[in-house]
Amino acid sequence: MQIGSERPADVRAAVEPHKSGLNKDGAPDKNGKYLAYSKGVRTPNTALIEQAERQIPGSSGAFNHPIWIALGKGGSIAPYARLLVNGLAGNVRDLMFTRRNELRVELSDIYLRSLVKIGTLDSLAALTILFRLNLARRNSADIWVCSTAIFQVLVLLMPLFKPLGLANLLYYAYARKLFCFATHDGYTREWEKYPFEEAAIHFWRVATDGPPEEARSKKLLKQEVLKAIEKVPSGRTFNLMPLYVPDCRLGPPTEAGALILRQIAEIAKGDSI
Repeated sequence: MQIGSERPADVRAAVEPHKSGLNKDGAPDKNGKYLAYSKGVRTPNTALIEQAERQIPGSSGAFNHPIWIALGKGGSIAPYARLLVNGLAGNVRDLMFTRRNELRVELSDIYLRSLVKIGTLDSLAALTILFRLNLARRNSADIWVCSTAIFQVLVLLMPLFKPLGLANLLYYAYARKLFCFATHDGYTREWEKYPFEEAAIHFWRVATDGPPEEARSKKLLKQEVLKAIEKVPSGRTFNLMPLYVPDCRLGPPTEAGALILRQIAEIAKGDSI
């Protein structure tokens, strides 16, 4: 963004200006690592991240943010949770610890709502940590409500990620890595079939189309977006929330679940006409 180009060669020239771009034989260097970075299939090493930071101050924060460890690290996150939380902003960190300085794990509506309202990358990281801690505890109720809270923050962050082409990428990373485990009382949501960016744009459009006095600050605007999510109108042509469906991985659906699946099939058939 700072150099005004997405071409890997241009990014390389900005980050490593001391390199000529020629190989040892004097021919154009076809090193493909920056192309791999642009596709997300390779991650720069620490030395290169530090070099980028010297050229473009602040860039290292994007690589080193706790959210990437919280979302991507395999195995139990419990040994790293406190360290990750300590790397978050103060307003988020304060919510994550109890008065006894213990890491908060059990959730409440008020607590989750407070994290959602902050609506930053740090609060998204905090919710991701909470999701994984409760996943280890096999607490399906808290996993379920935490998935909804994460979804809401992803919508709030859409204006930040969409210009970078990351809104859908980040959402589907959550759908594949975490939301697939969100199942409660025999039900889940069709997270991976959801048109996230399209829906998020709709929620923001609902919020910004209100009277100007209702959206005179970022804080109030976020509140309007959350209201739009919570008051999803019914409709046959566009699913504004991921569909609530029986989790057939657990076995055959109940009679009520089978009815939901039939209704979805009828709606889909009607939409295709």
